Amino acid sequence: MNRTGPGYVTVARGRADKENKDVTAIGRGKSQAEADVKALEMLTRFDVTTDEQIVYRYFSYGADLTAHRRPAVKIRRRQAAFIRITASHGLRRDEGKKALDALLSGL
Repeated sequence: MNRTGPGYVTVARGRADKENKDVTAIGRGKSQAEADVKALEMLTRFDVTTDEQIVYRYFSYGADLTAHRRPAVKIRRRQAAFIRITASHGLRRDEGKKALDALLSGL
């Protein structure tokens, strides 16, 4: 399963007594049951023998859903910050616009 795509995620924890460590495992799958099985299998691979439990389950929409939104959010924040800076320095509107266009062309 692609880590950046949508799917179900399970977080499981347990204790590996031989190494005296707590272990956290993440399982991903196309169904919640598949994600549960993968997380518990990963705990088994790390010799977790006690306190095995699923602590969290969720559906991840993946990075693909928000990837197209992030640049727009950053640009709006930069524009707002830049407008505040130009106003506080007393620049004229046309000077601020030229500087803003130069800043945004570098993205």
